[in-house]
Amino acid sequence: MSSADVSGGASSAPKSNLYTRAGDAGTSVLFTGDRLAKSAPVFQSLGTLGVSQITSIARVGQYG
Repeated sequence: MSSADVSGGASSAPKSNLYTRAGDAGTSVLFTGDRLAKSAPVFQSLGTLGVSQITSIARVGQYG
C-alpha cells in the first residue's frame, strides 16, 4: 500500500460504503446526550474547532 492510499490521496481502489440497519434519521448525539439534527449550528462549530486544532498541530510540527 502506498502512502497516498493511507493518507486519503488519489487511489484507484473503489470507496466502500457503510450501511446500518436503522440509519440515523439525520441526527447525531452530543456528548451531553442531546440528539440534534446534523444541520444544527453546534455541529458546524465543532467541525470548525476541530479543523483549527489540526491546523495548529500541523504548524507546530512543521516549525517545532
